Amino acid sequence: MKLRTLIFVAIGISVLGKITANNWHSYLSYYQTIAIAQGGQRIFAANENGLFSFNLSDNSFEMRSRVEGLSDSGISAINWSAAKGALLIGYSNGNLDLLSENSVLNLPDLKIKTSISKKTINNIFCEGDFAWLSCDFGIVKINLKKWEVAETWYIGSEASAISVKELTADDRYFWAATESGVFRVEKNNPNLQDYHNWILQTQLPFAQNQFNCISIYNNKVYTCNNNGKVYSFDGINWQSVYPDITGVRKIKSFPSASVLVSDKSVEVINSNGRITISKYGTLISTTSKISPSDALISNSGELWIGDHTFGLIRKTTAGSLNSVVPNCPANNNSKWLTTSGNNLYVATGSDETGSIAIPAEIHWLKDVKWISINENYDPKLSGLSNVTRIAPSTSNPEHLWGATREDGLLEFTGQQTIKNYNSSNSPLESRNGICKIGGLSYDASGNLWLTNPLGQHQLHAIKPDGTWKSFTFPGIDNQFTPSGDIIVTKTDTKWIIVNNSDLFALRTKNTLDNTTDDLYKKTSVRSRFSNGETTILKGYNQINVISEDHDGYLWVGTENGIVLYTNPESLFGDTEFYGVQPSIDLGDGLFHPLLENETINAIAVDGGNRKWFGTANSGVFLFSADCSKLINHFNTDNSPLFSNNITSIAINGQNGEVFFATERGLISWMGAATEGDNTFQNLYVWPNPVRETYSGNITVEGLKDESIVKITDIIGNLVFKTTSNGGRAVWDGKNRNGARVSTGVYLIFCSDSEGNQSRVIKLLFIH
Repeated sequence: MKLRTLIFVAIGISVLGKITANNWHSYLSYYQTIAIAQGGQRIFAANENGLFSFNLSDNSFEMRSRVEGLSDSGISAINWSAAKGALLIGYSNGNLDLLSENSVLNLPDLKIKTSISKKTINNIFCEGDFAWLSCDFGIVKINLKKWEVAETWYIGSEASAISVKELTADDRYFWAATESGVFRVEKNNPNLQDYHNWILQTQLPFAQNQFNCISIYNNKVYTCNNNGKVYSFDGINWQSVYPDITGVRKIKSFPSASVLVSDKSVEVINSNGRITISKYGTLISTTSKISPSDALISNSGELWIGDHTFGLIRKTTAGSLNSVVPNCPANNNSKWLTTSGNNLYVATGSDETGSIAIPAEIHWLKDVKWISINENYDPKLSGLSNVTRIAPSTSNPEHLWGATREDGLLEFTGQQTIKNYNSSNSPLESRNGICKIGGLSYDASGNLWLTNPLGQHQLHAIKPDGTWKSFTFPGIDNQFTPSGDIIVTKTDTKWIIVNNSDLFALRTKNTLDNTTDDLYKKTSVRSRFSNGETTILKGYNQINVISEDHDGYLWVGTENGIVLYTNPESLFGDTEFYGVQPSIDLGDGLFHPLLENETINAIAVDGGNRKWFGTANSGVFLFSADCSKLINHFNTDNSPLFSNNITSIAINGQNGEVFFATERGLISWMGAATEGDNTFQNLYVWPNPVRETYSGNITVEGLKDESIVKITDIIGNLVFKTTSNGGRAVWDGKNRNGARVSTGVYLIFCSDSEGNQSRVIKLLFIH
């Protein structure tokens, strides 16, 4: 179940600051909490991709991910070290971070150890100057002072590797809950690395089965097995306790109480009795089930719950329940992106047949605030699933259309669902109860075009007055030629991916109602390529994406790189229709097809007509406008990208921010290209003045595409010269010798490429 929008801002307001050029920014969800911890006046809540802290003193949030300095993704455990005054962060690949106030220390020893295959850090136990990592193979002792691995303990039979789920300690013993039972060892034993010294607790029922957690409270040891049953040890005997509490996942102990976290409730047990939390009051729909993952009692006596769906929940000492989560989307589902002005729209569902059904939902970044439209916010979406495309109206970004994989077409105004169009109330057609929409795209006249691949009439248009027009053409008229994604180009030609392998083009002349003069044609995707020695003709079996650039060229992303059509309208002529593969020289004297071994999932064109390509396995590539030069290649090794599988790319043309949808969430990069302006009326420079403490790039905004920008000092000496990418030019604040310029007033001369328009603005620079 998804979140109500009101939860996003229940406590505090998180406002995104101005992102300067060339900076990364994460847009992760912080609702899927897996672990929480307290450190001083901060409560930490972690999910797989990052964590945030909530400051109890001023109600502020701080988010951390790979973008903000963490060394990895895939968090699996956290705990606070009082001795270090820092948070330990463990990852599923064995990596380990120490997060202090202003820095992150990384210890990758376990991650890079090749002799161990399963390295997940399941739990972290801290005592004094040491921390113990409960891992999928054993226990690793960390010396926090030296920040190094002190010892590794294999406690299985014959020193074999067994998965240790949690380690704790009392005054005398270490206790370990493992996949093969509960073990203990005396803490003062001089050889804790010897498995013989770890004693299996055979009194426990099914003693060699898996036990998931272990805790000490009031001098008793508590543990739970894989079935969620709880047992306690009083120093003599093990016995079953709390038989009415089922599905226990964690047992946490604090000075004032013990807390049992189950799959349906959180139980707080102390000398005064027991308190059960089985719902979060009005914070969520009454039909929604809670999914607690962790809990703690803070130093002030408040109960904090980490929930895998609803984030961080605070139960005050007065008894009220509040959601404490920064401004973010409801989850990290992010499959397809589009922008309109400063709005970003995220479709969360997959259009792949047989993939998991994602409840119908749209994430919407409206200026700097996240809104998630789902069944908890709007009951009309209940039972619907997999929104795969979004088309905001060209005249009103609050008017949205959503394509679904099985449930037809959705229409929204603001955050409210207006209507669900399907075969029962519209010209849309279904087969076997499935009404699929393959793609959505507006034309220049305000007609919304959509494909309906399971019907005979696979192409429809909704006119601005709300009336429908349905089309059928040879090539997209039966189940063997299902239509998919669609774009409308500058020439008003509709290009449709057919059967994931071909292209269908339609040019409607005059009116939509008169189809007698329409031109249409279906073609396979083929390329002609010369490597300098021979010409190669090639066909493609998998077409994933199509896009048009500023020159009207058509770019096609395939399972084997890129196909470019520089004159796509020639399809309607009599000549053979071949594209080309942009080529690069790898230094062997021959030309090679661009990204020929990459599956291209996404293509986007920025304000400078540069090409962004998102791949299935290698991250993101940015090429120059003609693809002759690689400008950037971002992947998980050289950037904060959460995954190398990029499913979609969208660009905010007003500020140049480039958004990447990955399987682990949404991230962006502030590019150096914006959409060009028609005049210089909106020209400005940022920052202005440039303070002595500022070390980033200076950007000139509001330029025409390919403007010539010259920066001189006040007496006319040339300091810097460049040509803008779209509507933006970037200067690093240095002169032609590479030194930071002196304090003074600088003149920025801007002119278009033809020399017909120009303007001069001033910049104050403080060295």
